[in-house]
Amino acid sequence: MTLVAGLIGAGCGVMFADSQETISGYAKKSVDKLSYWDTSPDRDFRFAIGGAGDSGPYIDKFNFDLVGALLGLQAGDIGDVCTELERVTLDFHKTHIWPQGRPYHGLESLILFQKVIPRDVESFAGGRRTSDSYLIHIAETAVVPLVNDRSKAIGIGSYLADYIADKLISGTTEEPQLLATAIYILQQVKLHVDGVGLNGMLVIFKSDGTLCEYEQESIKPFEPLMDEFNELLRISFRNVSNANPEDSDKLLEIGKELQSIKARYSAIFDKGNTLSDGELKKWRERLKRLGS
Repeated sequence: MTLVAGLIGAGCGVMFADSQETISGYAKKSVDKLSYWDTSPDRDFRFAIGGAGDSGPYIDKFNFDLVGALLGLQAGDIGDVCTELERVTLDFHKTHIWPQGRPYHGLESLILFQKVIPRDVESFAGGRRTSDSYLIHIAETAVVPLVNDRSKAIGIGSYLADYIADKLISGTTEEPQLLATAIYILQQVKLHVDGVGLNGMLVIFKSDGTLCEYEQESIKPFEPLMDEFNELLRISFRNVSNANPEDSDKLLEIGKELQSIKARYSAIFDKGNTLSDGELKKWRERLKRLGS
């Protein structure tokens, strides 16, 4: 039981996962479900990979073989990448799955693949150098490059993750929004889907060819903002759907609170600044009055 998901924005991509593994329905442990590899500057690509299924050892072995195949490539042409992944996937099933004659282990893998534009090549989008990012989904022996999709999730939390992502991102989504969406999805799926939990991890491949990893301690400062955004969403819906004209003034207050969330998010994203406990308490008191 798990969640592994990827999102694609404007030349950038993010991949994230929880760390909970449930053993035989009774035990929980923390495991690393996501790994990433950067071949630059020797080669022109980087990738992140995660897996889901009924058997942890099979997932680990399958992804180990996929990583070995990708690291053996000399260039990041998406056609060559998928051809090599298909070869490894078929070999794995011939060796480890089909000879058993038992029910399939439900193995799935998700790969975030970015072809990095070299710094000495002038490839610009909106005046900036950009890189191409793709998601590749592997289910059974099917290797599917999701060249027209902006998101994909696998594992027990995938339905909720895909639903939220479809509402929040587009092909023009920039890195700050992509990061916020990933953190929001991870938080909501952990809250509402049994079997997804413990610490989260994400890695973002930026459009300028750099990358950044966020572990749970780095994600934690953003989570109160997601809670407060949810509360404002609840208050907004109640006021928009209320026929009482006196509630219209509250919509203006809601707009101001949204601006405050935006400013706080930017401060954390850019500089790592967070509110003190006292400031957070005052913020929650304002929300409580607004929702009354």
